[in-house]
Amino acid sequence: MTLPYVPRLICLLAVVVGLIHVAMQIVLAMNAPLILRLLRSATARQCERALYLIQVGPFTVALLFAVGICLPEYVLHEPASGSEDVSRICIFLTSAVLLWFGVSGFKGLRIAVRTVRFVRACRVAGQPSGLSHAGIPVISVPHRGHLIALVGFVNPVILVSRNLIGPDGLGEAAVQMALDHEGSHAVCKDNWKLLSLGFLPRLSCGVRGGTWFRHWQIAAECAADDEAVRDDPARRLLLAEALVRFARSAEPFDLPVIHTALSCWNEWLFTRVNRLIGSPVCPSASHRSVLPVWIGLTAGLFSAAIAIMPWIYRVSERILHLG
Repeated sequence: MTLPYVPRLICLLAVVVGLIHVAMQIVLAMNAPLILRLLRSATARQCERALYLIQVGPFTVALLFAVGICLPEYVLHEPASGSEDVSRICIFLTSAVLLWFGVSGFKGLRIAVRTVRFVRACRVAGQPSGLSHAGIPVISVPHRGHLIALVGFVNPVILVSRNLIGPDGLGEAAVQMALDHEGSHAVCKDNWKLLSLGFLPRLSCGVRGGTWFRHWQIAAECAADDEAVRDDPARRLLLAEALVRFARSAEPFDLPVIHTALSCWNEWLFTRVNRLIGSPVCPSASHRSVLPVWIGLTAGLFSAAIAIMPWIYRVSERILHLG
């Protein structure tokens, strides 16, 4: 099929971004045991940040490589006039990548709109609890089970079940502890990270213990636990007790909105409670930094990009004429 200059650039960008994005996700999944072993020496917050970068890194690197290296090289060597034949394979790959990215973007936009509407409805229908945490309003809602959750990303609110703040509730100290936990999510922008991951096109590459997303979620919860207890043994026991009470009576908050909740999946409960009562599965203290690993990976990618620079244009032409 013969295409003019600009559609050829779109095909090239889409295919390059898609191929690099997929290749990097596969490489990361294949090396998941090594990566997870390296992260054992990191704090929970360092682990959370590393796992977030592992998810956003492939798409970011692919986009930067395509826009910053591949596209300029092609424009430099290819005249900006006339039409050229592009293979059907390249057009098919372009369509597949654009469809994949478009579906992911639509899903992310849909959950963002739902979240904004849900938070607005909670502000209107909920009752002020008389509590506040770091400027985030705490709204009392008539939820049948135990619920404490940070909902939203632009103007988030903390939702608390009405039965938790009454005479038969958790108690003032435990509620304040739960608010500290959700406040930590707000300070570290975990809901913004959730939103960005909702827009992100990714493969369902399974790693040990689930997916990268599941590993990131448990790391974020462990980090929020650490920041809420502030290494105080009494606060550790109090939060562990609250988590167990939530596990027994809490109903899952499974609305498709951006949120972090104190309650967790049963398979995470053992990990979180063990860490709090003194048998950490993910250590709370670090003697080694993961920063050298990231510096090494960045330097390696930069060196590889420079090394293949002379072949970029020829590879671009082959991509457009696949088959």
